[in-house]
Amino acid sequence: MSYTIQAIIGKSGSLKSVNVASTKLITLEQDMEMLPLTDQFLEEYKISFLPLTDEGLEELPENLKLLCEQASKNKQIAYIEAEIFGGQGTQACTIFNNSKIVFGPLVDDNAINKALKHLGVEKRTGHDEFESLGLNKNRDTNNWV
Repeated sequence: MSYTIQAIIGKSGSLKSVNVASTKLITLEQDMEMLPLTDQFLEEYKISFLPLTDEGLEELPENLKLLCEQASKNKQIAYIEAEIFGGQGTQACTIFNNSKIVFGPLVDDNAINKALKHLGVEKRTGHDEFESLGLNKNRDTNNWV
């Protein structure tokens, strides 16, 4: 089975400034929210699919970077992406605070947990930050909407 996610995550209320006509904000555990970057959203904003993990870029594409800078004005957010198939795959993250990159881009087997920990997500018993936030509920970004 495969798993794919491409999203922006922040504290509840922090992503309301982003125009979400082609997607919607998703309420997550621990007072967090997620803006899933669906296929339609990516097309509308001319953002590439999984630029760090699939395309192998070392920096975020300009349109994605500008979106994250806008979303992080006076707050902290994380851009995350992952593609996993049959237990093999990779993850990436970049953390923005006050419209600046403060961490990343990082491509690593544990990148999403590192980003979530940075945002203040706490592990629950028997779960990592990823599962504690509920990101394992859907196997594809488009299924969140």
